Amino acid sequence: MISAQQFRIALSLLCLMSHQACAEGMVELLPYVRAGVLYDDNLFRFSSKTEAEAAGFSSQSDRVNTLDAGAQLNLRISRQMVRVNAGINDNKYNRYDFLDNTGKSYGITWDWRIGSDVYGDLSTSRTQSIAGFSDNDIIVRNLRTFKRQRASINWNVLSTWTLYGIADFTDFENEEAVFQPLDREDDSYELGTRFQTTSGTQVGLFYRYLKSDFLNRVGTSALIFGRENEQDQYGLNLAWTPSLKTRFTGQISTIRFTRENALQDDFNGLNQRWNLDYALSGKTSLGLTAYRELTSVDDLLSTYVLFKGAGANASWNATSKLNFNASYGLGKREFLGGSSVFSVPVEREDSTKRFGINMAYAPTEHASLQLRYVNEDRVSNINNFEYQFQSINLIGQYNF
Repeated sequence: MISAQQFRIALSLLCLMSHQACAEGMVELLPYVRAGVLYDDNLFRFSSKTEAEAAGFSSQSDRVNTLDAGAQLNLRISRQMVRVNAGINDNKYNRYDFLDNTGKSYGITWDWRIGSDVYGDLSTSRTQSIAGFSDNDIIVRNLRTFKRQRASINWNVLSTWTLYGIADFTDFENEEAVFQPLDREDDSYELGTRFQTTSGTQVGLFYRYLKSDFLNRVGTSALIFGRENEQDQYGLNLAWTPSLKTRFTGQISTIRFTRENALQDDFNGLNQRWNLDYALSGKTSLGLTAYRELTSVDDLLSTYVLFKGAGANASWNATSKLNFNASYGLGKREFLGGSSVFSVPVEREDSTKRFGINMAYAPTEHASLQLRYVNEDRVSNINNFEYQFQSINLIGQYNF
């Protein structure tokens, strides 16, 4: 854990480096510090108080105090931009201190450009944080590491027509042995084209290939779900701005999901997501979304679910310093395989309702304060995967 003395030393170094960078005028260094407190009335997502007591927990709630510090370094050389970021956060639980942990994140991105028409990025990053409890029924402190490398290229063939390619490699690793069968390596490749008119209307076509390997999946789970799967996706992207106040975006694609040497069935179907954003005034905006997507769930052995839902959000800039945002969503998850790494595979279905409200206040150019409230209710055809929780999160941040 981070001691108070270590944190003060790090903060002093960040301040010193920031002033020195500005004086030299060659780089931009943006350090920050953040502190937060979170209260959650059902931290482990138990379906009832009876289930919590049976698992040996007298209380379902807890408070988490977080201390966070980090910085981003921007270096521009001619048309090239290099961005380096690093952060560390210390999380302490008031009641269940066996979950205390230190999270880390760092990465570097090179935004490159050759001439005026060819550009892209190269990046690598690594993040470590504690896994949640929404979809697993073993309560341990499992630190999950996420590694990513990405490369992209864009070519503006014409002022209105762009060709692009993306290669994306990710690696999910779990610290606790019981969760290591969920470790996954993803290799993704995408090719596409975009056409944009002067009015802002955009049409794009793309092909995406994804291969996932589960290196630690053995025994019965490997027999049922396999150790490898592939996705082929062909799609269409749309964006339309009929007026200065209205913007409509959407994506629709066919997707073919296949498991290698597995007993579970493959999947063929449509992915789609539609969004509508409308500005009622200069201070107020509304958003609507609807979707049907095949998505990954990293806490589950089945790994993939068909997620269908809709949502709405509203934002109000009360003043130049004060913003309010509210959202409401409904969702249904249909699982492609087993419901949990600790249960016999069954056809599981979940329905979720989620409401959230956020207040953001920026009293100065460098300081900000956020207050977030979330209420979520999930119903499942497997009783112990149902839950209801409320959380309140207060976060303060200062950017140097």
